[in-house]
Amino acid sequence: MARRGLAPALLAAVCLSTLAGGQTAVGYRLSIPVTWAYYKPPVTTPPPAPGDPPKPIGPTFTCEVGASALPTIAALAFTPDGKLLASAGYEEILLWDLGGARLGRRLAVGQLGESVRALLFLDGGKTLAVGEGTAGKRGAVRLVDVASGQFAFTFDQPKDVVNALALSPDGKLLAAACADRNVYVYRLADHSLVTTITGHNGYVQAVCFNADGTLLATAGADRSTRVWQTSDWKAEARLDMADGIFGLGFGGEDGKNMVMLVGGNNDNGLRIRNRETGNGVYNYDTNPGRPLSMAWDGKTNRLWMACSDGAVRALEFLKDQVNQPYTLTGHGDWVYGVAVSPDSHVATSSADGTIRLWDGVKGQLLATLAQLAPRTDTWIIVSAPGYYTGSDPQFVGFKSAYISANAQAWQTALWKPEFVVQALAGEPPLPPGAPQPPPPKPAAPAKPVAPAAPAKH
Repeated sequence: MARRGLAPALLAAVCLSTLAGGQTAVGYRLSIPVTWAYYKPPVTTPPPAPGDPPKPIGPTFTCEVGASALPTIAALAFTPDGKLLASAGYEEILLWDLGGARLGRRLAVGQLGESVRALLFLDGGKTLAVGEGTAGKRGAVRLVDVASGQFAFTFDQPKDVVNALALSPDGKLLAAACADRNVYVYRLADHSLVTTITGHNGYVQAVCFNADGTLLATAGADRSTRVWQTSDWKAEARLDMADGIFGLGFGGEDGKNMVMLVGGNNDNGLRIRNRETGNGVYNYDTNPGRPLSMAWDGKTNRLWMACSDGAVRALEFLKDQVNQPYTLTGHGDWVYGVAVSPDSHVATSSADGTIRLWDGVKGQLLATLAQLAPRTDTWIIVSAPGYYTGSDPQFVGFKSAYISANAQAWQTALWKPEFVVQALAGEPPLPPGAPQPPPPKPAAPAKPVAPAAPAKH
């Protein structure tokens, strides 16, 4: 899918990704908008002449970031304390230190397949389960020790990419939905394979346990959701939908409803059905976007759906009604990943190569995070007001259409790691004022005039 650049708007910043050699990478445009909501220009912009388009109120500036082609970020996961955010990289895992506003560590560099599609923290955040693989060749579930960064164990039964992971409520079983049409259930205590669930006729793309762990639901490209009893792994129910299923959950007070993300050429949206009768309970259409993943927050009773049109749609489930409080927009390509933290911050990731962190209550952007080249330590975090931090301030240069200020002046005004920390904590500072142009150089002193020679008589 073609990447869509973000047209410069009022008080917006656009970051252009460039290749290591310094040439602009056509088709790899990284757009990071900056909202200067409180900025007031020191000089009033003159009104446009008749027939001319209106000029922006204040500066429009461009920051150019040295980067290479950015890979799709397909999976995200917060630690239980919300301090770390894991994101899928190219053949690696990135651990973002949100409290320190930095890329903390990179795990399993070069040891994973081309696709990392599922991340799940275990043991209170001490272990990270990674679903990965190379399409058509192999798959695996890796247990990574977060402290050391080493593999603690590898489940190698999958024969294709692992698309989704689910942990049982008691923390004893780990289920892996795979592109090889199977679901593998593992016992974490002894790393044994408990069972292999077969029967799907296409990629299995979603898996989840119910609240008491007595049921496991699986769904995928064959347009079916199947429910299995965990006592004997026999099928309990089956629901057939109009298109492939990308997300799955148990809903309702008694868990009798199946919450499904259905997407394809025939149907796109959230579909809630009674799993015993198949009767419809609730429908929400996401057209023109295809829903690709979802995250639930029990504190706010909100569900977020990442969609192929670059939007993340939020739904709020109240006792007698369902509201749509907002839609998160700004990603420049399909949004594949969504995760919610214990403090109701929402992280989203996209094929545009960026991660966005949002206030899940207000629906406001907090910051944008990006690794600037695969399998490197180059990175940047830009807060919504424009303050930024990264691996090197020199990676970023600025151009302004309305303010005479050099690159160093922009860097001095906006390179504020401490303000980025505030933004990631949900306490963004006021937007910055633009750097002022350097004072004019004082006029050179006039050269003294030599006294006139005395007249000769």
